[in-house]
This record gives sequence, structure tokens and C-alpha cells, in this order.
Amino acid sequence: MRDGNRPTRSRRRVLATVATTGIAALAGCSGDDGPSTPTPTDETPVGTDPPATPTPTETPVTPTPTPLADASFAERSEQFVELLADGEYEMAWDRTSGALAAQLSPADLRQLWATMQDRYGEFQGTGDPETRPAANGVAVVVPVRFADGDRLFRFVFGQGDGGLTFVPTETPESADADSSIIGLLILAPYSPAEYVDRDAFDERSLELTATGDCSLPARLSLPTGESSVPGVVIVHGSGPADRDGALGATRPYRDLAWGLASRGVAVLRYDKRTRQCAMDPAETTIDSVVVDDALSTVERLRDHDRVDEVAVAGHSFGGALAPLIARRDGDLAGTVHLAANARPLHRLLLAQNEFLANADAQVTDEERQRIEQIREGVRRIEDGEVAPGETVLGAPGAFWESLLDYDRFETARSLSLPMRFLQGTADWQVTVDEDLSRWRSELDRENVSAETFEGLTHRFAEDRNHPAGAAAAGNVARAVVEDVASWL
Repeated sequence: MRDGNRPTRSRRRVLATVATTGIAALAGCSGDDGPSTPTPTDETPVGTDPPATPTPTETPVTPTPTPLADASFAERSEQFVELLADGEYEMAWDRTSGALAAQLSPADLRQLWATMQDRYGEFQGTGDPETRPAANGVAVVVPVRFADGDRLFRFVFGQGDGGLTFVPTETPESADADSSIIGLLILAPYSPAEYVDRDAFDERSLELTATGDCSLPARLSLPTGESSVPGVVIVHGSGPADRDGALGATRPYRDLAWGLASRGVAVLRYDKRTRQCAMDPAETTIDSVVVDDALSTVERLRDHDRVDEVAVAGHSFGGALAPLIARRDGDLAGTVHLAANARPLHRLLLAQNEFLANADAQVTDEERQRIEQIREGVRRIEDGEVAPGETVLGAPGAFWESLLDYDRFETARSLSLPMRFLQGTADWQVTVDEDLSRWRSELDRENVSAETFEGLTHRFAEDRNHPAGAAAAGNVARAVVEDVASWL
């Protein structure tokens, strides 16, 4: 960061630290878009080199922060920002570890903060932090206020080697009172897409019953007026996603809901059960994680007196399970499959990690070891060696067994309802060649159609030159929203 002529602090290192070995880290949807075109004014991944800017000349004030072990993750994240603002870069660096500490030095943190103030003006303070699970521990997003605009600082706390890890996982690992900051990403705040017309629909909060003692917060986006409208339920990909599919500065499910509601479609979206409810690993299956709640949400939307028919729009793993949801329901108007994986989830995870390891044509020993560990997990899953309550590749054996029992193509062929498959060409997690082409070949009938969108990622935003690209700022493309709306 300090030397404008120094090579970037390694795209290799960034990619290596993004690649984790948990199911939700990459395979489903909660992991995301990869390398593309740089947009340094929108997002600054820590560990790469922003343009050089002058070092601040203010005299730092020595803070007296709360000891790490005595503060919450949110408090510790705010303290880190305060240390930067007070010029205590050594103290801030001492709170990092793993790949992040290797990527950064106190001088780099000084330059980072100078860059922030040079671009966005004088530091004004912080907003309310938000805490959620992350791939290697716990993530905290802190709104940081500058005179000329806000930015989101996303911290990951854990005891592993995190670097730029920022994808949710079903089971937070190794995050406790002694955890350090192992990941940091700086993003632009979310903004609604320009194609949204907030006067065209109302939005209300609902609660859906998941289990006897756990409910799921939900939002219904309902077009204004009194006429009947079609309805859609959005089904998440893998990982403990919220109703918006929030990751970094993106809210793809909110974009889709608001875009469709602006065009006369009622949309019901909800927090995933794995985000809200305690689950017994030995009883965690594709039904309890996805299908059951999708079915009850369809019924809830169908019961609305203005909704005349209901379809399901499944993203990634949700798109792969949409045929099962449709067969169980028996009365859906159709299914929309957004970047639906045709490959089995465990195989997809292996392919994604191999892609990341080979992205710069140099595979390190650490990456080879990680890939071999994943390959062994894949073998154990396919050979039925994982006990129901044992976690392998981020999910329990009961989940993998239920997934192996599900034949998505046979299930889809058994249905007669219309199906629409959408796929971005810049999606490296679920691809045109390996996934969409398989759906096309397996479902060769008149009411099954597909469309590709040039340069769109796994979350259907424009491609970004970002190793974790999904967390970069960007809305679902207008063309995708209009395609779904017109198809319905």
C-alpha cells in the first residue's frame, strides 16, 4: 500500500484466504462472485493496494481501549476504527492475526486510513454495528461515517487464518473472547436499485412458523391497489441467509422483491431457518434447512386474498431444490431457477476451491492441502461414511445423506409446470458450461426455457474485479428483474 510501485499484496494471497472448506463458504450462494473489473471507488478490499495518498498530519491521541477479552465483537470492531482514527496503527494491527496480519503492517493501516479520508472526507464517527455468522467465526459490519459519504467496515473474528473471508457459514467456528480480527473488507453502503418504484408497492413485516419455538421474520412486498396479482416466494441458497440475501453491501433478494413488486408481482421473502433457529445436526436435512419452510411460505402467500397464483424463485441451491418444492406443493404456477447448480453441492465446493487455487496459475502447498482435504470429504460423503451428526465440509452427515437421495433431474422431469433458468456468464460458482447446460440437456421440453446474461455474477450483479466479488456493491441487474416479471 505504501509504495505505489510495489506489486499488489498478492491476488494469490487474497484468493487463497477466500477459499474455505465449508459448504456455505462458497458452494451455495452465500459465497460469491469472483475476479473481474476493478471499481476502487466502490469497495476497498484490505490486502490490495489503493492509490497512494498523503499520510495524515494530525497529532494522534492515545486511546485507552477496553481489553479485547472484555468487549463484545461489535465493541471491538468499533474500537478498531477508533484506533485508526486516533492514529494508533500499531495497536490496531496488534488486534489482527492470520493472513490479515501477514497482508498488513501498521504502515499499511496508516495508508489505508489516509486513503479513506482522502476519498471520503474527515471521519465523523460510527453507526450501529451488525453481528452475524461468518465462514471462520463471527462477522461484524460497522457503518463508518465520513464527511463526504459512509463506508461499511466488515470485520471477521476468529482464531484461524481468515484473510478476506466474509461468507456466512451454518456453524460459526473458533470465535471466542480471545479471537483476533482475521478478516476486513471495506464497502460502499447498500442503495436500492434505480428500477425500484417505492410508490408502486407497500411492504409489511410478517412472522412465519418454522418450529414449535422458532419463527422466521419475513417481508411481504405487495403492489398497491386492489386487483389480483401473481405471487413469488424467494428461496435462498446455502448458508444462513436473511430475507434480503445480505452479504456485504449487496441485498439481491430485496432487489428482486422490490423490482418485481414495482412491476405488479407480490413477493414474500424470509429469514432462513439456519439463521434463526437452533438445529440438531443429526436431524438437519434438505427438508428442514430449505424445503419445509419454502412450502409453508408458499401457503402463507397463497392465502393472501389478492394473490391469485404463486411461483417459486430459487437462487443457487434454492434453485436446485425448486423442483422438489414444486412436487411437494403440487400447485405452483412455475419455478424460476436463478444460477441453480446442476452439480451436487459437495462436488461444486471442490470445483470452486480448485478454481480459486488455479486463478493465478500458481497452486501453493497450502492450497493443495486444502483441496485434498475437500476431496477426502467428498469421497467420505459419496461413500456414506459420514455419521448423521458429524460435520464434514461444513454440513452434518444427515444433510449430505438427504442430498444424495435427491435426484433433481428426475424430480424436475416428473413435473409439467413451466420452468425458467437464468444464468450470469461471469458466474464462476455455478457456470453456464457445467450447470446451465446440464439443466438444458436434462429438461428438453417446450415449457422449460433459459436465458444467459452477459457479464453478470452469481448474485446477478455486474462483474467486479474482487476476489470476493459478491460482497462488492451492486444491485441485481434490471434485465434480470424484467425477465422474471415478464415471464410470470
